[in-house]
Amino acid sequence: MPKIGFHASAAGGVDKSVERVKKLSADTFQVFLNSPRVWAYPKLSDKQINEFRSKINQYNYSDITVHLAYLPNLATYEQEKKEKSFQVIKEAIKRCDILGISNLVIHIGSHRDKGVDAGIENVIKILDQSIELEPNVKLLLETSSGSPKLVGNKFEELEMIINGVSDESKIGVCFDTCHVFAAGYDLAKNTSEVMDEFENILGLNKIRVMHCNDSKGELGSRRDRHEHIGLGHIGLEAFSYLLNHKKMKRVPFIIETPNNEIRDDIANMNVLRGLIK
Repeated sequence: MPKIGFHASAAGGVDKSVERVKKLSADTFQVFLNSPRVWAYPKLSDKQINEFRSKINQYNYSDITVHLAYLPNLATYEQEKKEKSFQVIKEAIKRCDILGISNLVIHIGSHRDKGVDAGIENVIKILDQSIELEPNVKLLLETSSGSPKLVGNKFEELEMIINGVSDESKIGVCFDTCHVFAAGYDLAKNTSEVMDEFENILGLNKIRVMHCNDSKGELGSRRDRHEHIGLGHIGLEAFSYLLNHKKMKRVPFIIETPNNEIRDDIANMNVLRGLIK
């Protein structure tokens, strides 16, 4: 049975996130290790490390995911940005391995008018630097949402990156349903065909985390706007197919849906659980 989780707040320290997850009865979770819109990391104390590891063992949580901050751009040609991006990834790898976290989700970034091929070359270079650190955490490239300057809008672009790195066993994919739909893959009407296409190009075994979000935007909108499960343009049938796919049962499904008067995280997780057969 797939694990259903959500993006938990790490306010007050990453160790505090675990109790929040337990309170909402999630099976697993995702968390930021720093503010997503800054380069710097807060201090990580021995007490926080020990508390975090103790609590995930106590509650038997596994397949935990860290989402890298939004500022790093692996596809950039700007040398200063490249170096800053690598340093953020380097520190994230260090912290993930210390905390015993399985997955590190990374937004690939923008080639900024230099072209997809040039962007892919830059991505491979930074990933190879990261692989040299011999991480235990799996580095997951998140599918992009279709904006023309982004790398990772097409499954073939992810394939080129993974085939190009020095050790592809260290790299996986975070499949974001909203992003894929916004990029033009029709998960609403042709869910099985989209997943078959991914299987043929990359292999479904490369998907290590599913970001489970409905879409406010229509197919091919290039808009990264998440909606409550079943209330957007993707719809419940697609999520039912994904949750019950035999090759997806090992994959954690993480919601990044709105948390408002319509529904909260518990309600969206329960909608997903109700689709599991």
